[in-house]
Amino acid sequence: MKVRLTNVERFNNSLIGILGTSNRSPEAIMRKQGRLLVENILIVTPPSSGNSKSGPSAKRGGEKTVEGNIRRVLNGVPVTTDRKNLSKVTLDDIHNQHKKHRKEGKIRKSLGKKRMRVPTNMLKQYIKAQKKSVGMLAAGWNASAAEFNARKGHYAWIKRHSPSSSAKVIVKPGSITIRMTNASNHAAKVNVMRKRIDWALQRQARNNEKILSHFKRNAQRQGFRIR
Repeated sequence: MKVRLTNVERFNNSLIGILGTSNRSPEAIMRKQGRLLVENILIVTPPSSGNSKSGPSAKRGGEKTVEGNIRRVLNGVPVTTDRKNLSKVTLDDIHNQHKKHRKEGKIRKSLGKKRMRVPTNMLKQYIKAQKKSVGMLAAGWNASAAEFNARKGHYAWIKRHSPSSSAKVIVKPGSITIRMTNASNHAAKVNVMRKRIDWALQRQARNNEKILSHFKRNAQRQGFRIR
């Protein structure tokens, strides 16, 4: 996905400070920064929304959202109420109706009485299958989590998916670049994704600034002049 970010400059400035004060190799520092960034992004990528909703609770919330969206356009009823018409309904019909009304991965408005009537058991079967897609958006960061050995937020229900994604550290004379890609379906269409990545960058920049501030205070106590 390609998004325009607003907190890159602050993060880059903090990173320059870290690189200038650490005795670790630049690549090691960049890899650690990559890991922290991925972890920050994961904890706010739907269905997770921060520390208040992550892990199992985020998964349950995501499944509840999936079912709620489906029921906004589909109405499960017993086949006996209209055997002639309901017996002709297929899972493809249900899927097409669901897909037709989805925008950016969501269905924001219920069709009410205009919902398509489908067999109850078939609807339950479809909902159960669709719930397994929970975590697909976050799984777009799988390659990044693996490349940088993310320790937080990378749950099994995210790892089970394998959408297109990539990550690498590019080392050249005088420069090191981190490149991460989330190419899962709807990633580029999720309006809040840019804000979430911006949040992750700002959070990491703030943490880096705290480390730098602590370093400067210690240096000043030891008699060094720090600008």
